[in-house]
Parts: sequence; C-alpha cells; structure tokens
Amino acid sequence: FSESVSNFINYTTVHGLPDNRVNALISHRGSIWVGTNAGLARISEDRIQTIMPADGSRVPQVKALAASGDILWLGTERGVQFINTAMVE
Repeated sequence: FSESVSNFINYTTVHGLPDNRVNALISHRGSIWVGTNAGLARISEDRIQTIMPADGSRVPQVKALAASGDILWLGTERGVQFINTAMVE
C-alpha cells in the first residue's frame, strides 16, 4: 500500500452479495467465491451471483472455503458441504 489514494472496489449487499459480513474468500476456476453469514456468492467478470441450495432449504452461514478440482468445499454451521462448480452457470 502506498500513501496515495487507493482504488479499492467495494462489493456489498447493494451490489448483490448475500451479506456484508464476509467470512471466507477463495479464487477458484476464474471466479472469486465469497462465504458470508447469509450464504455463498460467486464474483465473475464483475457480476455477483448468489448460490442457493437446489432443495430450497435455508442458506447456511459459510465459515470456510476450500477447493479441489471442480469441487468447492464449504465449512458451514451445518457441517461440511460441497458443490460442483462445473455445474454452476
């Protein structure tokens, strides 16, 4: 960091994040995956996409993220979950 004015870009709920409380970040397969208190989001090409469970269940708090191949592992308040990122549009 320098003492000059920085050019930070902020992403918040106003821009589409599920929550402003960010617990985990990971760069994976050309996207930034964001774990928040209100679920998971993907930032790709300055577009934010909220990832929702297919079964309509409540979105968990995402506390940790890890990746292996196409699989993104989520540490949540409901245990360990995973999604196949190749299946996310």
